[in-house]
Amino acid sequence: MRPTSPFSFRVVRRPLGNASAAPLVVLSAAGYANDAVIARRARWRERITAALRSRSLDEQLAAGIPPAASAPLSLRGQALGENRHRRLLAERIQYVLGGARGAHRTTRPQVARRTSEILAAAPELEELVARLLDPGPLAARGLAQLRVLLTDGRSPLYFADASEGLRAAVGRALEALHPAFGW
Repeated sequence: MRPTSPFSFRVVRRPLGNASAAPLVVLSAAGYANDAVIARRARWRERITAALRSRSLDEQLAAGIPPAASAPLSLRGQALGENRHRRLLAERIQYVLGGARGAHRTTRPQVARRTSEILAAAPELEELVARLLDPGPLAARGLAQLRVLLTDGRSPLYFADASEGLRAAVGRALEALHPAFGW
C-alpha cells in the first residue's frame, strides 16, 4: 500500500457529452449584413474573461452594445438571462423596496439609499420584479441596465446628483427588457 501525501491528487473522469460541453456563443459575422450570425462553442479564455470582467461587460450591454458583438458579451448576456440571475435581481429589488418601507433593519453598515426616490418609483420597481420572475425572454440590455442600477454607487438609487432620476432609470430599464428580435 502506497502512503498518501498531502499533495496527491486523483483524476476524476467526466462522461463525454452535453454535460461537459462549453456553452454556445452567437456572434455577428464580420463583413456581412447585420442579420448574419455565427454560432460556435465558447473558448475557455472567453469564459474566464466573461466571469472576471462582468462589471465592464454589463456597462457595455447597458449602453446598447449587442451581445453578438463579442464572445464575452454573448456569454455575459446568457448569464444575465438565466433564471437564477433573474431571481437574484428580483430579490435585490424586493430588498431595496422593503428597506425603503422600513420592513427590515440591519446592523451592518450599508451605502445609504435614496428612500423617497425609491418609494416614488415603487410601482415601476414592483413591475420590474414581476417581469423578472415571469417566464419568457428578456433582453440582455435591460437586465444589464438593471444590474448596473443596483450595483453602481453612481446610479440614481444611491447618488443624488446622478444624471437622471431613479424613476426615469427604472422606466428605461423596464422598456429595455423587451427583446427586439429583428427578424
